Amino acid sequence: MRKAQKEMHMTKIPTFGFSAFLKVLHLKEAPQKAEIRKRYKPSGIGYDYHKNLRKRIQWLATGTHSFIEVQSTLNQIKRKPERHSTERALKKFSDWRTANPQPLLPSRVIKISSPRNIYAFNFSADFVVEIGSRATAIHVWNTQVELARNITLALLTQVAESWPFDVSRPDDFAVLSLQTGEIYRWSDSSKEHVDLGISMIRHIERVCETAVQDYDGSTVTDRPAPYST
Repeated sequence: MRKAQKEMHMTKIPTFGFSAFLKVLHLKEAPQKAEIRKRYKPSGIGYDYHKNLRKRIQWLATGTHSFIEVQSTLNQIKRKPERHSTERALKKFSDWRTANPQPLLPSRVIKISSPRNIYAFNFSADFVVEIGSRATAIHVWNTQVELARNITLALLTQVAESWPFDVSRPDDFAVLSLQTGEIYRWSDSSKEHVDLGISMIRHIERVCETAVQDYDGSTVTDRPAPYST
């Protein structure tokens, strides 16, 4: 039984939500490893603190609820800190909508696997909105961590690279920080951001390998040659 559990830990492929993965990328390597190690535990997914906010933003995007109706549902959130956080975030989102009243459209979620399939992360756009004549898929960021522009744009290059060229593909991909009101758009990225994105993705693969090795004494095979991030 222990052997089976050990094999499960070794072969489990963690999948991150987009905000969770972006947060990991902003951590230093030691806390990165600690955070990733949690993902290899049987209950490693953890509680999604921002699920209720995303759900309500998507209600607004699909037109199923008005803003007043969304506010009236806040008492359904049982955890008081989460309820207050969601309420504050919705007010900030309302302010952003006042300045950006364009129609919102729903979007899809895509799963992006690392090059050697050691981990994956989802890009979950909360809505699509037209910005500067470009249909832009926007993920809302409501975490206290201050976003670094280069890290955020670099990760968005990986989203753009992975999204299929089909009818669902938007013209642009972006992150909206509710803390600052700033939008980080893939269309503002450069070749340097593409290179940084690749480096970050591979760096997290190496951190995953180390986390697995520390967790159960095993390691993922085919470790790449070390290189600078």
